[in-house]
Amino acid sequence: MTEEEKKEFEEFLQWKAEKAKKMESENQLSETTEEQTNGKEHTSPSATSEVRSNIPEPTEENTGNSALIVIVVFVGIFFLVILVVGLSGNKRTPSALAEIEDSVALAVIDNKLISKPVVDDKQDSIAKVERISAVKKTIKITSAYLGRPNSASGVDAYFYYKNLSDKTIKYLIWEGYPMNAVGDRVSCEIRGYRDYRGKDTGPVKPGKTSGGCWDCAWYNSTAKKLILTGIEIEYMDGSTFTIKENEMEYVR
Repeated sequence: MTEEEKKEFEEFLQWKAEKAKKMESENQLSETTEEQTNGKEHTSPSATSEVRSNIPEPTEENTGNSALIVIVVFVGIFFLVILVVGLSGNKRTPSALAEIEDSVALAVIDNKLISKPVVDDKQDSIAKVERISAVKKTIKITSAYLGRPNSASGVDAYFYYKNLSDKTIKYLIWEGYPMNAVGDRVSCEIRGYRDYRGKDTGPVKPGKTSGGCWDCAWYNSTAKKLILTGIEIEYMDGSTFTIKENEMEYVR
């Protein structure tokens, strides 16, 4: 073996040794990496279990709190909307807002939300109060009754009133029927009618009284009480006013 061949052989042995050493180092590094990976996989379930153990289980109390939070948030949004509408209310008049508020009311009946109109009820109440006030300002009935039957069973009707209005009464017509002692309605045994209309002629100035007696309005010896069913008033200026049977209590 020449010197040159010997040198090449020594270089080959050195290269081979370095390669073996390099492969050994790579194997050790691979084993280390694998051990670390296996260690992570081994500890992962434990860590996951620990994390999961820190998460509270859902309970009725937590559920109730969640529902309460939802309700509070909803109410807050509701009042926020009202506030926004109120701040932008410069474009609406108070009467318009009142109409909106009165247009619909909500009522809970049998756990059901029902829309309930309010405007009609409110207007009806106002109209009723105004009507009663107007009736009370017309007349005041001072007396209305039946006399004793005469020998022919004729019964006289008496009706007196005071003018409470600021207008002069031209005519007043009252209408009614007789009732017996047991509360039954009776009729005239000669003429056959039940209802009678008595007419009083004015003028009856404001604050003055008038009325009179209507002879033998009915012929019935059992007639004891006069029941008024209506009053019609005609004033000197041509206007009229009618008082209904269910409004008689306001003029007595």
